[in-house]
Amino acid sequence: MDFKGLLKKKEREKSKAKLVLLDKDFESEKGELVKRKDNEIHELKQHLEAAQNNASQQEIQTQAHKQVLDKTQLGKRGF
Repeated sequence: MDFKGLLKKKEREKSKAKLVLLDKDFESEKGELVKRKDNEIHELKQHLEAAQNNASQQEIQTQAHKQVLDKTQLGKRGF
């Protein structure tokens, strides 16, 4: 192999090595991003569940208040 051929071969080997490192870095960063997003999804699901529970509690309280008002109005009509 001539000198130019050896240089090109070395350049290709360096390029391959860089690509391997870049691929490892990419996979590592991708894994970290997936973990962060999974954690965000978990937190959002917890917030949603808490909001749904709060909404249910408020609905129950609203119904109870309505029943009290209805009883009060019925009591006033009876007088």
